[in-house]
Amino acid sequence: MITSIENNGQGAVIYQHTGACQVKSSNLGVIKQWCIEHLFTYEGYAKAVKQTLGIAYRVPLYLREDLQLFPTRRIRDVDNVWINAAAIKTVTPTTHGACLVFHNGRRLELDMSLHKVRRQIDVLDTIRAVKGKHFH
Repeated sequence: MITSIENNGQGAVIYQHTGACQVKSSNLGVIKQWCIEHLFTYEGYAKAVKQTLGIAYRVPLYLREDLQLFPTRRIRDVDNVWINAAAIKTVTPTTHGACLVFHNGRRLELDMSLHKVRRQIDVLDTIRAVKGKHFH
């Protein structure tokens, strides 16, 4: 299971439960490619979320039950990290933000508040509910 996607000097690193994988494109490029593989564009998805839920910034991405991603910053920021909410075991506050512990034990310190992390997870739950209404 993927835990996060972070940019680096060579492109992006996709962190998984079993290790990490370096790719040449940015983390946003990876996100856009995964959207295409799920038969939609990220831009179209973000527009639909804005029209349906009124959320225009830091739009979380629900691809499937085990891949629910949210950005920690503006999506084009080089230091943005995409976090897979489905891989999070615990979230705790820190002095400068929040600490995530994933199911595989990996820890990730964010300069994003606990409130913002929880809000992103809540938005993902709302998106899942809206998508579920259309397919069941």
